[in-house]
Amino acid sequence: MFVVFFFFQAEDGIRDRSPSRGLGDVYKRQIAARFDTSMDDAKGFYTDLDGHWAAELIGRASGRGWVTGYSDGTFRPNQAITRAESMTLINRVLGRDKLTSESLLDSMKKWPDNAISAWYYLAVQEATNGHDSKDVDGNEVWTELVETVLPQ
Repeated sequence: MFVVFFFFQAEDGIRDRSPSRGLGDVYKRQIAARFDTSMDDAKGFYTDLDGHWAAELIGRASGRGWVTGYSDGTFRPNQAITRAESMTLINRVLGRDKLTSESLLDSMKKWPDNAISAWYYLAVQEATNGHDSKDVDGNEVWTELVETVLPQ
């Protein structure tokens, strides 16, 4: 098991871990890409990465299926990443993206701003509910909810 710490870059240049600080999409994706050693590049993936400093890292993350661009063929590397995109990225890096709606348990935590119809619904549920699971035909099926306790 490994732990990933995301450092947020404040406007004044001071680094901290405060979730209220903004972090560009490309920085989080760069962190994830550093766990991989493949040599995919972003050429052909996205139309807006030519000459971008993180194009190689974005290509590696794309090649692994950790990130996807937008339907218009762009990646938008300087756009801020959303909470939903962050959860999706982390779940994919950790291999926790094999969930279906049928895999969930009725007693799980539910969030009023996480509609079942939202593209990020499963990623948010995966990231915010402690659970045990089993693999059934390549999909994760939750067997029990467990309380997640962080060390003090």
